[in-house]
Amino acid sequence: MSLENVNAFWNWDASWNPNWTDSHHAFRKKVRDWVQEHMRPFAEDWEDLKEYPADLNKRAGDAGVYGLIWPKEYGGTRPDDFDQFHEQIFWEEVVGGGSYGTTIGVFFIT
Repeated sequence: MSLENVNAFWNWDASWNPNWTDSHHAFRKKVRDWVQEHMRPFAEDWEDLKEYPADLNKRAGDAGVYGLIWPKEYGGTRPDDFDQFHEQIFWEEVVGGGSYGTTIGVFFIT
């Protein structure tokens, strides 16, 4: 699997969205930076092996990019002003990591 096309698609700048606040932009940067460091470099190998590191969930939680659908009192790491745009940003950035199996395993079925 080549990530060449994924790179091209995810290198767009969504700062044009008039509904985004500073919180949205900061959250986007936070998630994108984490994905670029912890998922993107390993995506092809994980897809080939059909597995990902067992501690990836914990690393995502420690970084504050995990459990977005859950309120903080239940272990979620959503921003205090969480809204539908934060969720959209999250999924766009995580899918941009290039490993769809990992995205589903870590962020959806946990």
